[in-house]
Amino acid sequence: SNHYTPDMQQRFKNCYHHFGVTFDLIDSLKELSLEKKTALKLFFNREINDIIANTNWVEKHSNASLWLELNKMVGFRPKKCHFSKNRVNNSNLEMNWYAEGYWRLDFENEPTISILTMD
Repeated sequence: SNHYTPDMQQRFKNCYHHFGVTFDLIDSLKELSLEKKTALKLFFNREINDIIANTNWVEKHSNASLWLELNKMVGFRPKKCHFSKNRVNNSNLEMNWYAEGYWRLDFENEPTISILTMD
């Protein structure tokens, strides 16, 4: 999710969507007590505050393609991995490999986190 845009309306929309998916994921974790789910949501409160309310926000969430480009600019190259879709613990989580050079953990087909594989 791109939270590094100067357009406040777009940043709010991106933040709302990203953390909505994140909180749905937390709510889906049957192994966690309500207290632990609440603690996880409170953890993200600072990030949401930085993204929305802090004029000098420090959270630098961007989509994987931007991170790939930034890494290429400083000399890193995507490392090829061989991996196909893999459902995690019979849940709505899937780990996906993208040929551009990153893994992505999706919840209900929505990206939650990307991991770059670079040399």
